[in-house]
Amino acid sequence: INGSLTEHLISNELTVRSNKTKTQRKIMIALGVSFISGLVSGTLYGFGRYSRDLKDTLMLTQFQIERFGIILDVGSYIGHPFAGLVYDRFGPRISCLSAAFIVFCAYGMIQLGVNRHFTAYWVFCVSFFFVGLGVGYHNKELQVFTPL
Repeated sequence: INGSLTEHLISNELTVRSNKTKTQRKIMIALGVSFISGLVSGTLYGFGRYSRDLKDTLMLTQFQIERFGIILDVGSYIGHPFAGLVYDRFGPRISCLSAAFIVFCAYGMIQLGVNRHFTAYWVFCVSFFFVGLGVGYHNKELQVFTPL
């Protein structure tokens, strides 16, 4: 009886350690993906770098360019609660992937607009809003995944 109890306890301890290791590995992978995605989509800080080129290429006014910056901020702040909702319901993998997808598609629309010289101002406004939304997702994910 003592031998089987000891074996059972050792078996349970190994299972618990294995599960902790798997969980820690998943958390670190999610943290890494989120961190890299956050670095790539540092839009709020990088906006000043490309705003002048965007203004010259699309022949926009300074007021219109400033509106893009405001829309980025609004999208970012709206993205925070949505990031928490998606994270709580679907987990970190879906949260990271959806944020990356949103940023990728929004930048793709901006790129198409610049290359094809779209004159529809609202397309850029919507695109910059979604860039900000995706950045808001990433900012919240980085706070959630920070290991203690």
